[in-house]
Amino acid sequence: MAHFGNLLTVPYTFKVDYTIGKMNSIDIDTTPISLEKLTVEGADGFNPKFIENVISPLLQSSTQSIGDLVKDGNKVMQQLRFLGNFRDVKLLFDLDTESKPKFDEFNNALTNITGTIHLHPLPKSNIRIKNVHNDAYNYINASYSNNNVFGSGENLTINSMYNFRTLSQNLNIYFSKPTINTSLRLFGDFNSIKTNDTIYQSANQNSSSLQFGLIKQKYCKHSGALATLTGGFNIVNRNIHDVDDSANDEVKIYAGESLKNSIFLNILSTNMKFLTSSGFKLPMNGFSVGVNNEVSGIASLIDASSHSEDQFYKLNVNLDYVKSFLGNGLTFSSNFKFGSILNFNALNGGTIHFQDKFYPIVSGNETPIMPLKSVGAGSFLSYNFGVYTKAGLIDINNPIRLYYSINGCTTSNEISKIGELKNLNDWKHGLDVGLVYNKGENSARLSWKQSLDSDKPGKFGFEVDIAGDL
Repeated sequence: MAHFGNLLTVPYTFKVDYTIGKMNSIDIDTTPISLEKLTVEGADGFNPKFIENVISPLLQSSTQSIGDLVKDGNKVMQQLRFLGNFRDVKLLFDLDTESKPKFDEFNNALTNITGTIHLHPLPKSNIRIKNVHNDAYNYINASYSNNNVFGSGENLTINSMYNFRTLSQNLNIYFSKPTINTSLRLFGDFNSIKTNDTIYQSANQNSSSLQFGLIKQKYCKHSGALATLTGGFNIVNRNIHDVDDSANDEVKIYAGESLKNSIFLNILSTNMKFLTSSGFKLPMNGFSVGVNNEVSGIASLIDASSHSEDQFYKLNVNLDYVKSFLGNGLTFSSNFKFGSILNFNALNGGTIHFQDKFYPIVSGNETPIMPLKSVGAGSFLSYNFGVYTKAGLIDINNPIRLYYSINGCTTSNEISKIGELKNLNDWKHGLDVGLVYNKGENSARLSWKQSLDSDKPGKFGFEVDIAGDL
């Protein structure tokens, strides 16, 4: 799954700042002006032609007033911020007292203006090592990222992971580059995974996948939300080794090698605001809506004579809403998720690969929730309601919170028609209470989790994520 590299991920207010101290007597909507000079500061490392193209709305402007110039400046600010390479972007306009007076075609005197774009760049590249330890996993992750590979905002990220407990491995290589503007990018995402997960009723599972396509971002002024649209093609080669003799038929049928080809269209819209000290990890206010769509077995759907085991439509919806009170001392959160796989070939015995299914988790359960005698869920519906409070006498601006949450899930198999969703009626519920610390890539969590459908006592858990840049 594409992780979007250095895309803009936090909503901004795209507003141009301009000095007004020397322009108090100027009517910004009517006074004719001439932009004499535009300076860009902080663009070191970028191709000059690329930067010139980004700021071209100002360079080629035929504006007649400061107000029109500000509108063009807003377009430029959006392009620069969509790059995701800068911590802050500002455009300042001021009077030019050095240039010679100029006149328009009607011999009206023009007010000379200068502009300065101030860019505060993020680090171009870094190497990061991260270790995650909890009751189930102990893995190390090493990553390299470069957000301006060839000087035109190209992003390259290489991630590798090794789990010491399960001996699983993962290698991910992601690349994206701007196209006609910085809000539209081409991307490619390669992923290689080796796992030894017993839940799949086999000794080990290997897969290699390649996603490629386009990413489009757009800012909505009315809702303050940033929308990201991702679409393209997905090719997955899987190899399931040493399937257990007692494994389900839905696992045995995929023993050995199999290939999946699919197209996908994913939409994410969010205006979520975070506690500043948490490094955009602890949400305080806002909403997030995500809808993922995938269609597999395109060749078989187009040509009935072409054979493909997997022909399905997969939908996954994720809704989040967070609201804080008492100066961020009390935060309520809610999350709803829904997923379902519509099997186009169910009547002909068509199957769904178990690695394409859903594996929802409910607190207090050691394994994912799934229908009886199935590996993975073909459909699910889940909820999570949480409350976060200030932790004792600790300053409210520190990213430490006590939390209390209740969550639940119901699952069923994949469907052949919409009416079969009525089988989503067997709910499991759980409690999760604890203390959490989130700051950027570093986090810690002390928790107590209890299943509400079992007489077994709850279980304490501890998780710590430690990351550092080299």
